[in-house]
Amino acid sequence: MKNLLPGIKIHGITTCLPENKEYNEQISWINSPLKEKLVSTIGINKRHIALPQQIDPILFFATNASSHLLKNLSISPEQIGALVLVTQTGDKSIPNTVIELQSKLGLDQDCLSVEINMGCSGFVQGLNISTSLLQNSEKKYALLVCGDISSKLLEEKDSGTVPLFSDALSATLISLDLHKTSVFSNANSSANNDAIALKRALDGKYYLKLDGHKILMFALQSLVPGIKELISENKSNIDFYFFHQASKIINQTLIRKLEIPLEQCPESLNQFGNTSSATIPLTMSTMNKLKTRSNKIMICGFGTGMSWAAGIIDLEPIEFMDIIER
Repeated sequence: MKNLLPGIKIHGITTCLPENKEYNEQISWINSPLKEKLVSTIGINKRHIALPQQIDPILFFATNASSHLLKNLSISPEQIGALVLVTQTGDKSIPNTVIELQSKLGLDQDCLSVEINMGCSGFVQGLNISTSLLQNSEKKYALLVCGDISSKLLEEKDSGTVPLFSDALSATLISLDLHKTSVFSNANSSANNDAIALKRALDGKYYLKLDGHKILMFALQSLVPGIKELISENKSNIDFYFFHQASKIINQTLIRKLEIPLEQCPESLNQFGNTSSATIPLTMSTMNKLKTRSNKIMICGFGTGMSWAAGIIDLEPIEFMDIIER
């Protein structure tokens, strides 16, 4: 389904990563030949992992990313009309984390704050929702915060998940550009939703488990046709394609099937790993060309659900982008 919305101006992006780093090449419980093959296949070596003793990590990293962004853009809290937090790993079930984040940032009490349980398609879904909310707001800006502390969901010594995931929270400040139009498309299917799911282990606890084959099949059977339809009228004009950074083998297969030049598809897996819904804004923050010129970009997230979402945006130069560690 295509959804036409007003143009989106992205004023800035900040992603906050844990200072603590782990390296796949140093994992002691995977033998050396398998480690080399694993790193080569998934394209990830370095991962940023929040320390277990960190209290309320979503709130901590979200507050740091958001505060840093607003300070550097000289935006006051009362200018923000909507706050959208996209995460699967909120610090508490009740109360939700977004209200605490709203208070921490000093946003007005009447700021519309929404928390969405969404994974790897979450940045695109969140951008769609934030734009829609702004259309009914008297205030200029919406703040979109995305990411997960995925490491707390992983079973120790699970070679299918531990080498993949990093922790991160990104903050993106947007406003409407009424002289332009953005187009979004998405699809959800509960078929094979156990491909990315919490599953009960022998110790009675629930851990995140992946089925890479099912994820790839979903991408090829649902995502590829959907993206081809979305970009059919715009392909010659798109400067960059920002895909969710799932793994090297999945992303390269998608790009090949879509017949998109690799040089138009920035990647950040080797630098940061798979950071769930933060991968797209994090990858965008590595691209200086987004700051120095206007660009037409496609953004595409896919994963948990199963779900995918994509959008095409005419971007003016982004004023501020930064990646910080705390």
